[in-house]
Amino acid sequence: MNINNNITKKIFFGLKRSDRYFVFGLLILNLFYITTNLGDQFGIPRPFKYFFVFMFLYFVINQLKSTEFSNRYDNASRFILSIFLIWTISLLIFSFRMSLRFFQDMFVSTQFFLPYLLPLIILYAKFNVFFFKYLLRITYILIFFEVALKLITLTIGFDKDSDRVVGVLMSITSLAGGILLFVSHLYRNKNVLKLLLLNFILGLIIASFLGRRGSVVSHLYYLIFFIILRYKSKLIRKVKKRVYLIWAFLIVIIFFLSYSYLEKNVYVFQRGFTSQGWEESRGDVIRAFFKDFSSTSDWIFGRGLNGMILRSVGTDPGTEAGTVESGGIENGFLWVLLKGGLLYLLPMLFLFLRASYLGFFKTKNDLTKALAATIIIRILTMFSFGIPELSTGYIITWISVSSCYSGRLRSLTNTEIIKILN
Repeated sequence: MNINNNITKKIFFGLKRSDRYFVFGLLILNLFYITTNLGDQFGIPRPFKYFFVFMFLYFVINQLKSTEFSNRYDNASRFILSIFLIWTISLLIFSFRMSLRFFQDMFVSTQFFLPYLLPLIILYAKFNVFFFKYLLRITYILIFFEVALKLITLTIGFDKDSDRVVGVLMSITSLAGGILLFVSHLYRNKNVLKLLLLNFILGLIIASFLGRRGSVVSHLYYLIFFIILRYKSKLIRKVKKRVYLIWAFLIVIIFFLSYSYLEKNVYVFQRGFTSQGWEESRGDVIRAFFKDFSSTSDWIFGRGLNGMILRSVGTDPGTEAGTVESGGIENGFLWVLLKGGLLYLLPMLFLFLRASYLGFFKTKNDLTKALAATIIIRILTMFSFGIPELSTGYIITWISVSSCYSGRLRSLTNTEIIKILN
């Protein structure tokens, strides 16, 4: 029997039904995210939210076939994971309130309960290379629709007041585009890279005109890591690596030469990337946080999933700083501190950093390097926003963490992965 037939059979038997269902569940999660964020604005009935979230949870639970706990985690990671597990369960238990609002928020709030429960399940679930084959295949199909949607958006036009609607609607076709960009060189179809670069450039343009600095920086992170991973890949010839570096250098030169024009005509540059620009939008919020969040108990344990802070996300413009209570803050690190304290933040960062280290330096393939880059980007975006939320991007981050710990996935060679992906 030839190699191709062997690979076909491995894919057929390797890709479990639960893998396909879980990818389908991520698509359902996109619909849930849209109905939750735009449901009131577009009059979407509330039952749709519950239907989508329960469908997604069914697929998540179906994915949890076996833990592989003893084989996947080293002793240090196992100890930290135990702390993370115990403290997260404690936070979930102490968040309980005997009220209808609690049970509603438990399932349909994108920033309460489920974003803290689901990582515990994902860290014990199995995600093999066949799962990523299917995930990336569906992502590639969706990229066509995402590019079309972005082109329509640019053609029709938009204003700064519609940025939230545009951003949420874009998420309907978003799946694992960043990972696919990072591993596009593993595909024989060269159109994959062209389509993905077009998609990210269009996203960067839209985010720039909407003035979304965090989204612009996030897109740049992906493009920077794309160049880094291409340069470090053993599959890319030295000549091509030099070409990538030359293109990157030219883009930087063009950017600096056109900066004065961009500053006058593009909203994100008008808002500014300087410390003064960030100070105007986040300075009062950050200072009010540290003024209110000051006790030793706050720092160690946080204020729980129901915790409130003064002058944070949702504060009306013009309101005096430090006078309005809110359930969150526009910074991923501070958000996690508020909800779970250092007992949650430090173990989470350890798991992220350890997984990215294993994915980058203890692997034989570029797939886990792509997953590790996804984790690092999540950490970096926590400075601008990057809060725990029930979204496809956040779930895929935890899938990446779980997968980078898998010695079986890291032991595969690029040759084996190329045969499976194509």
